[in-house]
Amino acid sequence: MDTGNTARNEPWLAIAGIMLVIAGMQVFIIQPGFMTVLVSALQLTEAWAGYVASAEMCGIPIATIATAAVGHRLNWRRAVAISALILASADLLSIFAHTPLQFLAVRAVAGLGAGVLISIGYSLVGMARNADKFFGYAIMALLGYGAIGVFILPWSEEAVGLAGILVALAVIAILPLLLLRKLPARTAVDTVMESPVGAAPKPHNTLAVILALCAVAIFFLGQGVVWAYLGLIGTAAGVPDQSVATGLALSQVAGMVGAFGMAWLSGRVSQRGYPLLGLVVDSEVARTFERGTSTWRHAIGPSVEL
Repeated sequence: MDTGNTARNEPWLAIAGIMLVIAGMQVFIIQPGFMTVLVSALQLTEAWAGYVASAEMCGIPIATIATAAVGHRLNWRRAVAISALILASADLLSIFAHTPLQFLAVRAVAGLGAGVLISIGYSLVGMARNADKFFGYAIMALLGYGAIGVFILPWSEEAVGLAGILVALAVIAILPLLLLRKLPARTAVDTVMESPVGAAPKPHNTLAVILALCAVAIFFLGQGVVWAYLGLIGTAAGVPDQSVATGLALSQVAGMVGAFGMAWLSGRVSQRGYPLLGLVVDSEVARTFERGTSTWRHAIGPSVEL
């Protein structure tokens, strides 16, 4: 696939990238509800549920960094196919894990497959001429999946149990294979994409890139620590499971609204003030949990934060 074909197939590339991101983040985006299911179905302690979540999350950055390091030598189609099968296989093998340690080990392997899918998925989205807009659409789709997922998890646990949920995750993992032929080879995107106005690419500001990466790392460090336990925090405070799930679903819907806003505003106004505004709002909303947890706080708090 040459650069011209890549440009003409840009919508398909964006769709494929979004599918890869959803498949790779299939557990992380529903992690609060998933951890609640693990504690209930496997009789895990809250600590062991956290270890399982950490194992999978550790696999993701390891695979992501490795993919970035050797990305110029990777065949993206082959990497996606292998990673999707690894993730799907790990989802299915999780059904047969009978001890917390076995479940942890299998989920760590799942994280490795997920990391490659996430890395290549976001790379595909970034290939678009208006990457900001497509990134906003990707976040909207991801949060839409998350909203539906966390909302139906309590019902799904009662209807099909943890095994049924894991089978559904395995199906999600292999869905990107449907668009495998739409993916370019890695060498096809080494060349510079045509600029929308024919202008030369702008040089990178190294300091700005480093500061942006540090800011993202700090944000996700704080989010990752709290996000995984939001469901257990609510149930431990006596909030019904479905009320917790509804609150988490509302938070994802609110995030979709924010992502749509950013996609719509892309290129229209300066976006430098939005991260600061978001941090201030997030901090103030998070402080509401210092006064205790209730159904309405669990619904409204995360919704405003996202």
